Amino acid sequence: MNRIQCLDSKVMEMLNKLMSLVLALLLFGCASVSSGHSFQFLMIDNKNVKLLDWKYSNQEAPSYYVKIAQSGGAGLSGARTIGLKDVGEFLYVKWQVPPDSKIYEKKVDLRLLLPWNMNGAEIRPSFGQDNELEIYLAVPDPSAPNVTRFRGSSYLKSSFQQIYPIVRKNLIN
Repeated sequence: MNRIQCLDSKVMEMLNKLMSLVLALLLFGCASVSSGHSFQFLMIDNKNVKLLDWKYSNQEAPSYYVKIAQSGGAGLSGARTIGLKDVGEFLYVKWQVPPDSKIYEKKVDLRLLLPWNMNGAEIRPSFGQDNELEIYLAVPDPSAPNVTRFRGSSYLKSSFQQIYPIVRKNLIN
């Protein structure tokens, strides 16, 4: 074998190794894409409900569990987490409705309710007029107004969708 052929085979071997490395890095990068979403539970929206406990979690990952206590045993004032990488599969909420002090609990399976791409989205639990749990999703929306107000908070270029309970529109022909 002459010297040029030997050099060509070494260059080709190095190029093959380099391409394998680049391919492995690309595959690893795709598999580790994070969602970068947030979660906000503000009880200022729900003055007639006392939040006792909540948990936003994934069965395989640690829970995102933050309590913000109010003074005087008035319950939790809420929570806000930003930059969550793993999307929670479940939301557990325990609340009390004065004056009868009845305690409610609900665990909502979020797996089919949340979009695949949660990048920039915010999960926003709240309570409706009947003091039942409602879950909203704020998603980035370039066509939305510059500032959108939603239950005491301002959002930039976002639109809202109620994801729980599922709202079915009446279809009448």
